[in-house]
Amino acid sequence: MGWKGEKAPAIISRTMKEADNIKKRERDTYDAIAEAYDKVQARYNAFFASDMIDMLFPQKYDAGLDVAGGSGTAGLKLAERIGPEGSVTIIDISPEMLRLAEKNAASRKLNNVRTHVMDAEQLEFPDNSFDIVTCSFGVMSLPNVSRAVVEMKRVLKPGGRIGIAVWSLPERFPLYSEPMTAFLKHAAPLPIRMLLKTPVIRWRVLRKVLVSKSPFGYSPARFCENGSLEKYLHEAGLQSVRRVCCAYPLEFDNFDEYWKTMMEANAGGTSKKSIPWHIFDAVREELRGRLVNPRTGAVRLFNEAAIILARKPS
Repeated sequence: MGWKGEKAPAIISRTMKEADNIKKRERDTYDAIAEAYDKVQARYNAFFASDMIDMLFPQKYDAGLDVAGGSGTAGLKLAERIGPEGSVTIIDISPEMLRLAEKNAASRKLNNVRTHVMDAEQLEFPDNSFDIVTCSFGVMSLPNVSRAVVEMKRVLKPGGRIGIAVWSLPERFPLYSEPMTAFLKHAAPLPIRMLLKTPVIRWRVLRKVLVSKSPFGYSPARFCENGSLEKYLHEAGLQSVRRVCCAYPLEFDNFDEYWKTMMEANAGGTSKKSIPWHIFDAVREELRGRLVNPRTGAVRLFNEAAIILARKPS
């Protein structure tokens, strides 16, 4: 059977090149923002990671793997729960993030943690190596999610548990949806801007746009819909797949603190150089008007995440 138009090798080569470019951009971005990310975003994400780990019931002597673990948001909590008799391995594509994970582990006197720079889609571990695998807010940026999930299952021991944290629906995730909505309002093509002014369909349009892949990369809300990530776990042969949602507030004393975090500790903030200054200023001032509590001057955002749980057949 022949191929019409572009031949298979060319298609595969283009896809692999695009995936490599995405991974390089992710590595460079998180290397650049690692310190700022660890101070704010990672500490906030730890609330959700703690809930996820509670649901996985870590046991003494367990071996845990934290995929795309960054500065240790989930991995270090897992190491604390397992205790010194067990172990946790944290992998990430960003060396700078892992340097901070090692530093954070040392500050907590955790001697059962090791780190490796590694691609989540090509885990360099033997089959059946771990009792628990976690991935906290990392799966959304992976080009080949199916391959990553298959790899997570492969390295799990029979009966092992997996937990993956992702962000929820855009309307329940204002940390992302508020700045992106403001940006779309000022910079999107005219038809989209007009639709955003229509109350009846505004959120339907917003959800579709905010979940779509953009020139800046995959959306943080990529797996917000029920079943969107679960299908990959089912296809990999994992069992007892379920989704649990939880929400926590993220608070800033004032707008300037919020804006600094968005620019310095957020992966999307690195794209600000490509935005015209007048749009950049308009977005900032619109957010100031929308988010600041007029009585206290503070900014408070409730964000919901979904935790996807599954088990490898025994």
